Amino acid sequence: MCLAVISGLYFGEIRITFSELFDMLAQGPVAAVEEEIKYGLVWRLRMPRVLSALMSGAILASSGVIFQAVLRNPLAEPYTLGVASGAAFGASVAIFAGLRWITMASFAGSMAALCAVWALGERDGTGDDVSG
Repeated sequence: MCLAVISGLYFGEIRITFSELFDMLAQGPVAAVEEEIKYGLVWRLRMPRVLSALMSGAILASSGVIFQAVLRNPLAEPYTLGVASGAAFGASVAIFAGLRWITMASFAGSMAALCAVWALGERDGTGDDVSG
């Protein structure tokens, strides 16, 4: 993870040496006049991008753990459960209907799919059975 953070801060259109990067990180977001462009580049552009990538990854990992804990299934994930398909269906319906709340429709579709999977998982097997 540290390598990914350093790579995210290092690579870009404008070249920064590793020594300059580590100096900037050690000094914090206080820019020297002669290096103002590079400080702004690292602290105002690259650092927020790297931090948002870290946060997104942490949130996705947490949601996967929550899926597996709530459903008590170590193989549970949005694609095998149909939650991703439910979200895509909700978004498709919203787009086809011309609604502006595509994100909310996608969320509603994913929740409907999750509730359906949960309800099917809670069945005790006493329903009508074709095999007798």
